[in-house]
Amino acid sequence: MVADTETAEIAAVVGAEFEGDSAYSRIVRLLARLVAVGYVVYLALLAPRMVEQSTATAAWWMFGSVLLVFVPPIMLGGLTFRGRDRMVRRLATITAVGYVVAVMAWPLAWNGTVLATYTWISAIPGLAGIAAAIAWRPQWAFAVVIAAVVPVQLINQRCCAPDYPGSFVPNLLFALSFCVMFSAAAVMAIRTGQLRDRTRASAYAAAAAAAAEQARHVQRARYNGLLHDWVMASLLAVGRRIDRDEVRRQARMTLSKLAELQQPEMDFCDGREVGAHLRSAVAAVDARVAVDVHATGVDDVIFPAEPVRVFGAAVSEAVRNSIQHAGAHASRSVTVVVGVGRLDVEVVDDGVGFDTSKVAPHRLGIAVSVVGRVRQLSGGGVEVSSSPGAGTRISMRWQDDS
Repeated sequence: MVADTETAEIAAVVGAEFEGDSAYSRIVRLLARLVAVGYVVYLALLAPRMVEQSTATAAWWMFGSVLLVFVPPIMLGGLTFRGRDRMVRRLATITAVGYVVAVMAWPLAWNGTVLATYTWISAIPGLAGIAAAIAWRPQWAFAVVIAAVVPVQLINQRCCAPDYPGSFVPNLLFALSFCVMFSAAAVMAIRTGQLRDRTRASAYAAAAAAAAEQARHVQRARYNGLLHDWVMASLLAVGRRIDRDEVRRQARMTLSKLAELQQPEMDFCDGREVGAHLRSAVAAVDARVAVDVHATGVDDVIFPAEPVRVFGAAVSEAVRNSIQHAGAHASRSVTVVVGVGRLDVEVVDDGVGFDTSKVAPHRLGIAVSVVGRVRQLSGGGVEVSSSPGAGTRISMRWQDDS
């Protein structure tokens, strides 16, 4: 049925709407900015030591290490404000690898000068570990931490003066534990974001499936109406022995209506059918809700059936949501305006209302079954207006843009 094919489309539209606002994306960008700020701060703090120790290495290493270690993370910070997540991860990869390459190249550039204290590059392996956590899986991120910490501790042990404090093993264990702690925190933060996104995606998929089920319910109500209004009426007419010609005419019309059920759903409908479908959709939820249809002069205007079906399911969910959340004493109404190539539906209640910026994550009825459903239409749009104590107004519109 049409409702079955809509489920994936609605979930995809809603998912695309929230893609840039995913928890994973926000956490990755925040971590990337943390790395960028950390490198900038360390560059300012370590600049005097870098100048002092520049005489102990070849000039090419000093120039190259600054480019490899500090330029990529600074670019990474800027990219978080405009670039996509994939580009952020790629630049985080360059940041992590650049640091390891600079460390590995130190022995080739060292000229034998004994350093008075630890090398400046040994102060920042933890930031490279966080960058690796952004770019790769946890096992590779921790491998980068080891690849960064072990060489710099060996360099300190080999190149520093004999009175350099501490021995190799304690210094190595301290540096590893210190850097692994930050990398592990980054890994867990990213995993938490991914888990939250998967949970939200699952919730939206479930809500989309529920919306599709409601669309099927509307269709069943239509079929039940045909059975009641035509089949049973024809049988009663036979039992009452009404005029035979009238019975034959009604029987032929009934057979025609039943034959329509076996045919594929129409791709188009006229203005009268639009109003009737939306009335049926509202009545399937609550027959007491007033439906005001304005469709003057459009009886012979042809409408695509898809937006009509979508609006039927969306208005059903809007009315149901109002019944569930507006309060026991709230009244509600539905206004339908059918124009040439245009359809406007407004669902209004005078209930308790709500703050649209503070909708709980589990309240997916409007977001998926109304907003997501209508916005998947070409030319469809939705506006939700509400505030505590002031009721709720849901305005749905469709404009034929063909």
